[in-house]
Amino acid sequence: MNLSQLKNKPPFSLLTWLYRLIQLPSRFHQLNDQFWNLVGKVQSLETASEERQKRLENLESQLSMIRRDLEMIHYALKQKAGILDEVTVKAIAGNELVSETYPYFAFENQFRGSSEEIKKIQSQYLEFIQKAQTGSQGEFLLDAGC
Repeated sequence: MNLSQLKNKPPFSLLTWLYRLIQLPSRFHQLNDQFWNLVGKVQSLETASEERQKRLENLESQLSMIRRDLEMIHYALKQKAGILDEVTVKAIAGNELVSETYPYFAFENQFRGSSEEIKKIQSQYLEFIQKAQTGSQGEFLLDAGC
């Protein structure tokens, strides 16, 4: 509405305009409050997004560690089944990541010897195992591991 149209309107329209003019600061504060409310919501969403991103990165890291664990189990099973040769086992054990993540695996593969050497060393205990199996002489067998 332009000024010439306003002059031709009855006086109550002028009062309406004055009333609206008086209400402008209040309306401004309402809009200002709504704006800052939206800003707060956007910040909350950004924070939630950042937290989800950190959680995702953490889960990806855990998944990577699980994959490495499964790979090591896979290699160990292949080695036990005789599928991997000694050169491959030593190459896996010499891998820096494997050595850092599984220091005992690297230590074990470095010092235990070949499968044939282990069988030869362990064969000296066969008679004790056989005696324990038959139960002769009241003997028993305790395997303390290691």
